[in-house]
Amino acid sequence: MTDVARYLADSAAYGVEPDKLETVYRGRTLLGVLWGVAAVLPLLVRRRWPFAALAAILAVAVSTPVDAQYALPIAAMIYTIGSRRSWEATFAAAASVVATGLAYQLAGGPDLSTGDLVTTALLCAVTGGVGLYIGGRRASIAALHERAERLDRERVLLAERAVAEERLRIAQELHDVVAHNVSLIVVQAQALGATVPDERVAAATEGIADLGRQAMAEM
Repeated sequence: MTDVARYLADSAAYGVEPDKLETVYRGRTLLGVLWGVAAVLPLLVRRRWPFAALAAILAVAVSTPVDAQYALPIAAMIYTIGSRRSWEATFAAAASVVATGLAYQLAGGPDLSTGDLVTTALLCAVTGGVGLYIGGRRASIAALHERAERLDRERVLLAERAVAEERLRIAQELHDVVAHNVSLIVVQAQALGATVPDERVAAATEGIADLGRQAMAEM
């Protein structure tokens, strides 16, 4: 069909004079831009509310008054769901897209052929599969990071435990050595007080023995 023939066909289809067809084209272009923006806006909340965003995009695609392409936002939503949710949720989201397109086609919706529906199904399958793969890889990397951090914490705890055990061993050895030496001091002081017949020496040695016994009790 030539440009002139197409122009006349559009004029007949829209029911306007040929000289007013440019106005109709501009109006439809504006509607296409508005509906395109409405289909893209839900992508801003796709990570927080992915299913609500997908439902909003499908609602815009079904209610559009002009011929427009919504494959890109739909593919972005299926990928997001696949990369962040389970495969069951991804399959349900892709199935809802295909079911919506099929219902739209059966209801007599224009501009959606069987080939377009098959293409949409394949697009959902590919983007969903890629999203599931990326999500699985992301989960594996996160698990490896968590395991590495857990091993680091365990190594720190083991090192701290080894230091505490070594300190306890040293303290026990010091306790035994000091207690033994203090005991010798007490015994020698008592022996000195018993062998020297001097009251001042006896009083001094008894004081030394008392201090030694007090030190051992405190230890």
